[in-house]
Amino acid sequence: SNNMFDPAVAGVGVHWIYYSYADNIGCSGIDSASIEVFALPTANAGADVTICEGSCTDLTATGGVSYAWSTGGQTATINVCPGQQSTFTVTVTDANGCVATDDVMVSLFALPVADAGADQSICAGDCVNLTATGGASYAWSGGQTGATINVCPAQTTTYMVTVTDANGCQDVDDVTITVDPVPVAN
Repeated sequence: SNNMFDPAVAGVGVHWIYYSYADNIGCSGIDSASIEVFALPTANAGADVTICEGSCTDLTATGGVSYAWSTGGQTATINVCPGQQSTFTVTVTDANGCVATDDVMVSLFALPVADAGADQSICAGDCVNLTATGGASYAWSGGQTGATINVCPAQTTTYMVTVTDANGCQDVDDVTITVDPVPVAN
């Protein structure tokens, strides 16, 4: 009566338990019961991921029929926007009610620091080179690409540059070119 059935020791499968008894007046009996031990689900929270600072990402778990994330999410896929490196845990429950957990870590790439250069003034009809720094590729609001572009604005114009680093993270900066009128000589 004091024996314990330990499913972790018994292992997966059907196990028969036989119980025999005898009382103090010579009566005895035997009984049996079967216990089926189910395998634990294979909880999988997905591979660790690194995203750009300030970005969001979907985390998708597999291995069960219901899911409970440490964020409170109750679906297989959740969207997270961590402000720092974070670990998210999912509890997976299978059709038999068996439970397992898994973790996924979300790390952050630092954002590049875009610099479109200092604001400048030019005379009407002049051109100027704009040079941006801070990334691996550059896309200017006028459609030009490259770290250095040449512009010839007819009026005061603000140019925006989107700087992308090697990790695909982006930052934006702008530079204003003030166009001064040409004096009229008389």
